[in-house]
Amino acid sequence: MQTGSVRLIIYVFYCSILFFVGQLRAASAHTMQLTVHPHRDVYHTYCDQLQQLLPEQLAIERVTYTSDAYLQRDEFDYLFDIKPLDKVNADAFARALFFLIKKKKFEMIVLSFIPVGQQWHIHVDLYAFWTFNKLKFKGIFVGKEHLRQFYLMEHHDRFDEQKHADSIAKMQESFKADGYFQAEIKDTLHYNNQTKSVTVRIDLAKGPRFYIGDIHLQLQAPLLSLDERASLTRIVEHQLMLRLKKSAYIRENINVATKELKASLAAKGYMHSDIELDELVRYKQRRVGLVFKVTLHQKKKFCFAGNRFFSKEQLRSCLLAFGRSASLLPASILSEELVKLYHENGFRSVVISIDETSDMYTFTIDEGPRITINEVILRNVSEFDPAYLVKLFFSPLLKKKFYDAAVLEECIDQLMGYMLKQGFWQCALLHQSLVPITNHAYSLVLTIDEGMQTFLQRVAIPLYPHLENEGPFRAFTKDDAHIPFDVHFIEEQRQWLQAYFQKEGYYHAQVLPTFEREENNVSVTWDIVLNEHDELDAKTVVVGSTTFPFSFIKRELDYKIGDCWHKDTLRHAVSRLKKLEVFEAINLLPEKMEPDDPSSVMMLKLQKDDPYEVKMRTGLGIQHVTKSLSIEGLTYRVGGSFLYKNPTNTGDQFRIDADVTRSIRLANAQYRKPWLFGLPISALFKGYSNKFDYPGFIGSQRNLYTVIQQGFLMNYNMVYSVFDAALSTGFEVVDTYIDESTPEQACFAKEVARAINFRPDLLDKNIPFFLVQPTVLIYYLDSTVNPTKGSFSVLSLKGMFPMAKLEPSNFFIRILAEQAFFIPLWPFVCAIRFRVGHIFHQKFSTIIPIERFYLGGANSIRSYETDQCPPLGVVEDPCKDKCLYVPQGGRSLANLNLELRFPIYQQFGGVIFGDLGALSANRLTDIKADDLLSGIGVGLRYNTPIGPLRFDIAWRVHKRDGVGSPYAWFLSFGNAFI
Repeated sequence: MQTGSVRLIIYVFYCSILFFVGQLRAASAHTMQLTVHPHRDVYHTYCDQLQQLLPEQLAIERVTYTSDAYLQRDEFDYLFDIKPLDKVNADAFARALFFLIKKKKFEMIVLSFIPVGQQWHIHVDLYAFWTFNKLKFKGIFVGKEHLRQFYLMEHHDRFDEQKHADSIAKMQESFKADGYFQAEIKDTLHYNNQTKSVTVRIDLAKGPRFYIGDIHLQLQAPLLSLDERASLTRIVEHQLMLRLKKSAYIRENINVATKELKASLAAKGYMHSDIELDELVRYKQRRVGLVFKVTLHQKKKFCFAGNRFFSKEQLRSCLLAFGRSASLLPASILSEELVKLYHENGFRSVVISIDETSDMYTFTIDEGPRITINEVILRNVSEFDPAYLVKLFFSPLLKKKFYDAAVLEECIDQLMGYMLKQGFWQCALLHQSLVPITNHAYSLVLTIDEGMQTFLQRVAIPLYPHLENEGPFRAFTKDDAHIPFDVHFIEEQRQWLQAYFQKEGYYHAQVLPTFEREENNVSVTWDIVLNEHDELDAKTVVVGSTTFPFSFIKRELDYKIGDCWHKDTLRHAVSRLKKLEVFEAINLLPEKMEPDDPSSVMMLKLQKDDPYEVKMRTGLGIQHVTKSLSIEGLTYRVGGSFLYKNPTNTGDQFRIDADVTRSIRLANAQYRKPWLFGLPISALFKGYSNKFDYPGFIGSQRNLYTVIQQGFLMNYNMVYSVFDAALSTGFEVVDTYIDESTPEQACFAKEVARAINFRPDLLDKNIPFFLVQPTVLIYYLDSTVNPTKGSFSVLSLKGMFPMAKLEPSNFFIRILAEQAFFIPLWPFVCAIRFRVGHIFHQKFSTIIPIERFYLGGANSIRSYETDQCPPLGVVEDPCKDKCLYVPQGGRSLANLNLELRFPIYQQFGGVIFGDLGALSANRLTDIKADDLLSGIGVGLRYNTPIGPLRFDIAWRVHKRDGVGSPYAWFLSFGNAFI
């Protein structure tokens, strides 16, 4: 019985296995596969294969994938974009494959379709190739970029060992070219199996530089006698010795010497010579011997007699322009070339005779007198004053006196360019002639065909008439507009319109001009063709394999399919990624999906930076350099930073900074996290200990007081659209002190405290504060670097509440509001900024000096030095018999700045400005007319990609106290207010 049961169980188990295997065979019989090789299969090929392979529609049960290179699930789902329960066709799978291929990481993709009842299980196998990741150098501090150019692979390229070997060989050759024949290059390849990428590390040891040793010349000249050959050898070897002997081996210098040798041989009549160079490297002596093998062919020497204006070398160079053919050309052609050279420089009566022998041309030159141009006459000029044009454009020729064809051509080009700008489109130079006045003085007569002058009478934009009063169109709105037609107007207007519509989201707007001519008047009508707003109509593909979370990358890009976009969209996205400081290189560009497809896929290339970075800073500087403050002297500057980037793979950063000078000590440690609890809030946690020596005596080299700040700060920042809000909270200990180590210093400290209106009993006291500071910024600007239109607002509130029982009433609340406007008055920009502030506190004398308001400097009232606006206190200097003036600051502040900015030339601009402001130890309402401080001035700007470099000089409208200079000037960077 038991045996029968066992047999039954075995039989049932066997049947089950057969059934299961049968089901597998049935399933495999219906399983379909498609293999794609991205490097050779084109889009239409696998589209056709999918159409033949798949039914019209598939119901998806699930989607799985495997990849031998790191690919996050959310990134795969984003690219493949086929989800369970979807009903899709072959086109959807073709699009999914397209985006996977665009990653430029996979050499083979296998797509499997496995039936599961009425649905299908989709499985994707991804096989990646090895890619080049990064090139690191070790062993040298300078010259890395020079060597990097020899590496033949870029980030995300397929790693090719042959290209790598060729790159190392090129680097080795570069070292040899600079004289480092014993340079050692050791390359190490680090393979990251997770991302299937290769990081190349190159250890460099340049070794000693080699110098040039013996130099020899092997001369092969069958037509020369032994004596001539020996003499020429000695001369050439001596020339090479002077140029190269005992100098460092640099191949470029040797090439220059070879060219000089060739020119020297040509000067001796050997126009056709071949030079080969052999090098003998002596490693023990660290010397390189050079053997120049020179083969001389037919000799044809050029001799010159009678020349005074041109040297023999200049004349010979003129003939050497013919190259090796110079010795074969007829003498008459060579003579014509020399005559042409003399004619171009005013020698109109030059005569050149030639004496030719088998090995020599002798040119005998009678230069004759050089003619002068005493006047320039313009004929057929009726719309301009000819005398004015001559003065404006031909002054260089008349000042030179003598005729010069090159100067004349430049003058004529400038004249023609000017007439084109004045609307003479068909102007032309018909004839030029020289008319003798005296024996050697001539008049230059230019006959010009002006043609008909064309005027740009009207510019119309029918679909957008409000733009006719904007920018470069405003000048043409008047009914009597009669402006000469400069073709540059059209390009300027086109660029303005394109920029305008790009800002409105129409990146591909077509801006087309239509011209209508009536006699000599032209009207321009601008036709604007706008499609729907340009949209991001395809996905963003991260090229290659990265371990940084794809969801974070997508979050920072801050756009989605269907959004309107233009260049600013990409620029903003890249800027957000850069702020993470995780990536060494970021490149985001659109790429056509297919040649005939209007859609674009966004290709994002990211190269992760090294996680650890150490920066060192050192230097010398001058402290407190101003016009009325004396120079305190030279100061050292030593500092450094340690960065740990992306420690938790969330875009965060840990950082330690330290800087020390004679008057400043800064030390802080901070941790920054870009998103807090999944919200777009940047968090910063910072501990710091800072020390500042504040100068402030007009006419003294002594510091005013010292402030030590220590504390811990938490800052939360959120940016949304045009709003930028921040909240800082923390604890801070502030100590304000003046050296009281001696009775004299103690007396001086009390004098300073009285002068700055600060209670002496608060000196040298560690006062702990609880700090709260909310700030809101609102930006409506067309540019944050150099705005021309818009406004921005700032509201800052800072509360500091003492935590010590010693002085509980020392709390204060500091409020500062700022509003700025930028008004375009093309081509001018009017800029206005108003600031008002107040400190809510019981007594001014208990407000810490560094927290008070100050005026004066490059960003407030520019007729005063930095922080030097009254009210000023007076201190008797114990070391010198004179008074020292100390800025007290204010409890209330009001400040108004007005600027009129205008372009000058290319990147240069100018500004006229006026500044007005006042400080009060009490309320704003206590400010009187006599308390107002003002200044007017002018400035110069040079626009750079990161902001303007500016120079401002301003004068006080009235000197209220008679202290200091009546003017001040500043050289600084950035706009005065933004």
